[in-house]
Amino acid sequence: MSIFSLFFARRMVDVHHPILEQMALADFIAEGHFTRHLRRMRLLYIERRNALIDALTQEMGDMLNIPVPEAGMHLMAWLPEGMSAHLASQQAAAYDLHIMPISQSRPSQRDGLLFGFASATPKELRAGVKTLAKALRKKRPEL
Repeated sequence: MSIFSLFFARRMVDVHHPILEQMALADFIAEGHFTRHLRRMRLLYIERRNALIDALTQEMGDMLNIPVPEAGMHLMAWLPEGMSAHLASQQAAAYDLHIMPISQSRPSQRDGLLFGFASATPKELRAGVKTLAKALRKKRPEL
């Protein structure tokens, strides 16, 4: 088979839209399944967000400023002056926690941490925050 034949065959495949998949998606949306999914996920994420906020406030309220997001699957928490988010994320990593400094995802004048909560249960979030507090306080005994 020549290069031209391969190119032509690929072009024919690429030109056509995935009709079957589009029809299935249209039915999924038209029948209300997508709306129900969004509603269910919104409630689930609110529950998880609230569990994370409660745990952070209880365990680390003296260390973090936690603005409450209205929506989403992540939460930002601002650190006090002089505390490094990069160092905090390294300390957390030593305890198998994966928390990202805000500066890795967007420019910021303040140092803070970005928490994802969509894939964790409220129980897991509470346990993770307890571990994080332990990790950060180990290096900061004055808190």
